[in-house]
Amino acid sequence: MIEVSDLGKMYRLGSINALTLRDDFSRMFDYARNRVRQRQDAEQVAMPEKRDFWALKDVNFQIREGDVVGIIGKNGAGKSTLLKVLSKVTAPTTGLVKIKGKIASLLEIGTGFHPELSGKENVYLNGAILGMKRNEIRKKFDEIVAFSGVEKIIDTPVTRYSSGMYVRLAFAVAAYLEADTLIVDEVLAVGDAEFQKKALGKMNDAAQQSGRTILLVSHNMGSISDICNNAMLFENGRLAFYGEKDSAIEKYLTHLHSEGARLDERNDHIGTGEVRVRKIHLMDENLVVKNYFHVGEKLNIYFDYISTQNEYFNLCFGILIRNASGGPVVYHHSHISGLNLKKLPPEGRIQCQIHKLMLPPGRYFLTYGVYEGDIILELLENAIEINVEIGTYNHSYQLHPISQGKAILEAEWSLL
Repeated sequence: MIEVSDLGKMYRLGSINALTLRDDFSRMFDYARNRVRQRQDAEQVAMPEKRDFWALKDVNFQIREGDVVGIIGKNGAGKSTLLKVLSKVTAPTTGLVKIKGKIASLLEIGTGFHPELSGKENVYLNGAILGMKRNEIRKKFDEIVAFSGVEKIIDTPVTRYSSGMYVRLAFAVAAYLEADTLIVDEVLAVGDAEFQKKALGKMNDAAQQSGRTILLVSHNMGSISDICNNAMLFENGRLAFYGEKDSAIEKYLTHLHSEGARLDERNDHIGTGEVRVRKIHLMDENLVVKNYFHVGEKLNIYFDYISTQNEYFNLCFGILIRNASGGPVVYHHSHISGLNLKKLPPEGRIQCQIHKLMLPPGRYFLTYGVYEGDIILELLENAIEINVEIGTYNHSYQLHPISQGKAILEAEWSLL
């Protein structure tokens, strides 16, 4: 269905080729004046260095008809650039791309929408952009609107829509287009949990019932695991792995935090600085470093610290776990487990052991703090990401993702 050979996409970083054509000519004129001034004043005026950035390099793969392929990797790995090349939004610098059949893509919020037109008018506009005929749109219009859930405001200009409403309507149009390949970027993350589940179900049905080929970029490993049969892992613009989804997810998450989160280069530490956490490790019960855990699994959090003082009157380490929306879910500190630190070696490790990670599946972010009474010695927001995968609760009932919620976890703190 899709064949990619020696694909590369290069961008030139710097002042030129970064703005509008008018701005580029203006910059070029300024450079010319600098060169004249250089000759007149006998001063060296350094020209901006041209830097070539390869967003994709030497990418080769084949996707069969009916495959549902997840595309994963860190931000800047080249995932979105690949989708733009496949969707013909941008042309490749090197290599060939062969695609059979019609493509429908949803890459950015509001792509193909005119803000001053109503939702109804934009359904026809966006459908036409995606290659649907007017009669085809008319036949499917009611289904599109019903799926999007914006019936009450369908005649309202979309400039008044929230980003979630944009995504609902745009995805509905793309989903009901009779395309051979559906390409979806991370935009579904903007929608609420209910619509995400609905959209993923629609893509799953499209793949199984109509044999459509689907490419999905997502940071939600649960979504990749649920609907994809294969996955691609991108690192620094190159295809690092392409194969079975579980293997790709494991490689991605293991590599993501294989050495723990190094915090020395973070410049947003808050506090007086007597204690500084330099690295965080997340480990399972077998002390394997990773950042993905299943519901009910044991989680060991290790804080490698340095301290400028040896004695404290009552030191406290604490953690706050937030969900992907930023809502607080779990708070715990060393005083709860009875650890009252009055002496601290210059270097060492603090352990927080959570016996059972009873959190719904999803992405979470850990904030930590070190306190002496009311004084903040060290505080860092979103220091490390924790991914929770679907697991078994009470040995039979599977706990599925929810968008909000709070929990109290049993944990013990210790100085190692």
